[in-house]
Amino acid sequence: MPWSQARTWSDMPRTYGLTGPISEDLPEEENLIQTRKLLDTMKSYNVYENNLELENRERVVKRLESLFRDWLKEMCIEMNVPKVVTEKVGGKIFPFGSYHLGVHSKGNYPDII
Repeated sequence: MPWSQARTWSDMPRTYGLTGPISEDLPEEENLIQTRKLLDTMKSYNVYENNLELENRERVVKRLESLFRDWLKEMCIEMNVPKVVTEKVGGKIFPFGSYHLGVHSKGNYPDII
């Protein structure tokens, strides 16, 4: 779809994936209470990353992205790609899965920076 024909909210699909949601009803008060209890319990078990751990994870992703771009440039030089192209080559790391969805749990990741 060309940029000039940008999608509006009404054009967006109502569901993602293979199946739709079980229900589109808003949660009842009891559901909200149980959700809060679950979150409090998970926090008490130290399941979530703190800000320092989250910042480290973000630094690691950025560092991987930088290493990837450097590798691409090395490959361009090795393949005798014109310098003007080599200088503009780039890349991007796209997190996926639970991290992309914001539902990942705490983990021990090496500090590579």
